[in-house]
Amino acid sequence: MVGILGPNGIGKTTFIRMLAGEVKPDSGEPAGFRLSYKPQRLVLEKASESKMVSEFLGRIADSNKRILRNLGIEKLLEHRMGQLSGGELQAVFIAKALSSDHQMLLLDEPSAFLDVEQRLAVAKLIREHVDGKEIPAFVVDHDLQFLDSIADRIMVFEGVGGLKGNGKALCSLQDGMNGFLKSLGITFRRDPQTGRARANKQDSQMDREQKESGEYFYT
Repeated sequence: MVGILGPNGIGKTTFIRMLAGEVKPDSGEPAGFRLSYKPQRLVLEKASESKMVSEFLGRIADSNKRILRNLGIEKLLEHRMGQLSGGELQAVFIAKALSSDHQMLLLDEPSAFLDVEQRLAVAKLIREHVDGKEIPAFVVDHDLQFLDSIADRIMVFEGVGGLKGNGKALCSLQDGMNGFLKSLGITFRRDPQTGRARANKQDSQMDREQKESGEYFYT
């Protein structure tokens, strides 16, 4: 599970779209994996707005029906796609990506429109799905707590927003988060009770101590 980090407009979504085959790269050929892709923008075609959620998802194998339960979609199956809230629509798109036949998973901003608890539940579901199928996954997200919950390794994008970006080599979760947070001047501690990563208040004692030690992110 590769978490992808970087500022806006730096090329993260373009990279994922290249992997998905929506953008043609300057060189290289697709690896030939069966891909499942959840895009950043949840755009519905006009014909899909009036579809029921069950119709949009299509036939779901019995082995994948727990995905619907865990995402809270079972109660939405007879709702029309065009009437869903942002969070509900996100859940449906994630469910469609996870329940399709694939050898590699590509998710762009899966935590968008979800509240904190929903994000953690979705992170757990994605993690279990990838582990269970033993497949690789690339996940772009701005929520560091979300990526901390699922990523094995990190890919950091650097460059000039809107002009150019460079995806650095894969690194450990610790090194990737540490380098990214250092560039922002932000530190994260590990909550001793929940185990979740949390941002320190700027110039707090913990913030100063971590910056002095060079540990911007605690695993």
